Amino acid sequence: MLKKLSEELEKWQSSRFDSSIYNIKRHKSFKGHAMNMSAKNKDGEMMISLYNQYFGNAVIQTYFSKYDAVMTQIVFEKHILPKWYLNKWVNIESLTNCHQSEYLSESIDVKFHEHFHTVTIYSVSDGLSFNKHDVNIGLIKRNRDLNRKIILNFKNSTLREWESLDIKHLTDYFSILLLPESILK
Repeated sequence: MLKKLSEELEKWQSSRFDSSIYNIKRHKSFKGHAMNMSAKNKDGEMMISLYNQYFGNAVIQTYFSKYDAVMTQIVFEKHILPKWYLNKWVNIESLTNCHQSEYLSESIDVKFHEHFHTVTIYSVSDGLSFNKHDVNIGLIKRNRDLNRKIILNFKNSTLREWESLDIKHLTDYFSILLLPESILK
């Protein structure tokens, strides 16, 4: 079901029928919070998306009427990176000639890039039901250790390990390193 919803989300994101219903800018609610709710309606189908940001992390919940299901994404994203990260990434990029690395599975995505890193955890629930703030914050807290473990694995990895990874060539100029599942352990 998660794969179907991910494909459905991609279709809807390319649609031009976006309507922001409600928007709370950062610091206009409680400290560190921002929120946006939007809806799309096309060919009798509806998608409602609720984006809640808590400091640098987010919980995105998207309801698909076609499946009567909600896909929840817990997103850990970092754009201001420590010097060790930037130095390591420059070495990896020069060694592999790849601009990004990723691990994609049905329930988690991990991406490392020179300018950011993200970890996204996915789940699905039946029916139209969005989480309250305390539930979202709890989800972030429960999954924070996994995010930290992934960053620590990146930090402790060797260039030799990166050199042996498979490469996915997207264009003549852009390639992605495919991370092994061990990045999660």
